[in-house]
Amino acid sequence: MSKKLLKELKETDLAYIAGLLDGEGYIGIVGRGEKQKGYRATVTISSTNSEIILWLKSVLDGSVYQSTHRNKRWKDSWEWKLSTRNVIPLLTSLIPYLKIKKTQASLVCDFQGNVRLGGYKSKMERDIEEVFHSKSLVLNKKGALEPEKYKEA
Repeated sequence: MSKKLLKELKETDLAYIAGLLDGEGYIGIVGRGEKQKGYRATVTISSTNSEIILWLKSVLDGSVYQSTHRNKRWKDSWEWKLSTRNVIPLLTSLIPYLKIKKTQASLVCDFQGNVRLGGYKSKMERDIEEVFHSKSLVLNKKGALEPEKYKEA
């Protein structure tokens, strides 16, 4: 995602994207998979409305995925995703507008600022990644978050 795209967005667009992220999104630190060890920052927004997801793709780049469901009564869903280096400029622009996921956004920005991307990582670097990942899991746990756990993360 280019900073140019972000500069072209109106304040109302940024507030709208923040609302989508607060309500239908995920901001977190996820594993890279079996082949690539370590973690990466990820932002996703899911919806059954493809128009919203395709608009996000047009204004922010990223990737779009469609999921069909086995249950015929369920609508297909769409997901827009942005990962790694591209996450920081977006979250930095959205933090003033986020209401619910501001702490997750700050954590992800700290993660990206403190973790080296790619290449060999020392045990200490892997341990730091693991701490950030654990905090992300606590913040993104489903259900009501207890205030004292919120402060610990």
